[in-house]
Amino acid sequence: MNNNIVAEIINIVKTTKDNIDREDKLRKYFEAKMCEWVRQALEAIDWELAAQYGKEGWHVERRDNRTVQTTYGTLSIKRRRMCKDGEASIYPLDKELGIRRYQRYSAYFEYHVAQIAAKTVYRTTALAVNTLTPADISHQQVGNIVKHVGKKYAEWEKEQRQDECCHVQELKTPEVLYIEGDGLEIKGQKGKHMEVHRFQIAEGVTEHKNRRELVGAHYISDFEHRKAVKA
Repeated sequence: MNNNIVAEIINIVKTTKDNIDREDKLRKYFEAKMCEWVRQALEAIDWELAAQYGKEGWHVERRDNRTVQTTYGTLSIKRRRMCKDGEASIYPLDKELGIRRYQRYSAYFEYHVAQIAAKTVYRTTALAVNTLTPADISHQQVGNIVKHVGKKYAEWEKEQRQDECCHVQELKTPEVLYIEGDGLEIKGQKGKHMEVHRFQIAEGVTEHKNRRELVGAHYISDFEHRKAVKA
């Protein structure tokens, strides 16, 4: 297989005289190869999952197509929909990969889109993403991704606070309490923006060699400043 790939690359290089066109063709070639390899791997995993679920009384209902945009290309796979008496039908592969229903973009792709959108407007974000990745995304879709990522981030911080609360055995009464607040602004269209308000509370700071750590740190975040303050 490696010899065939090298031969195909040699053919692209030799038959394309323009440098920009050559690199564009090579990029598309590697994208197609990467997506094909990942597709084969995921469909093999889907087969293994179906066998595991089959031992628990699940039955294959059908195989459905699923397309997800990733940073390395458009990934199209076929995975099994499985059913069981008294249970809602599921796609074991989707569950294993953490792909939510109707999700069009991979989590890693969404992460990078949100990072770019935090620095510029949605139209520029869409242009950058479309230029540097195989994606074809609109500024409206950028907005939807930003909202989803912002919501998931707030949910994650809430879970962190709840987890901290579960491990607190007794309340402390420190002599000094340090409170610091900031915000993560996500730019939108026509001057609109979203902002995650964050506060961190700590008893102090300790130093370990060249690294500082907060003592008894507690984090609070919310889209609404009033709710974050009251929390």
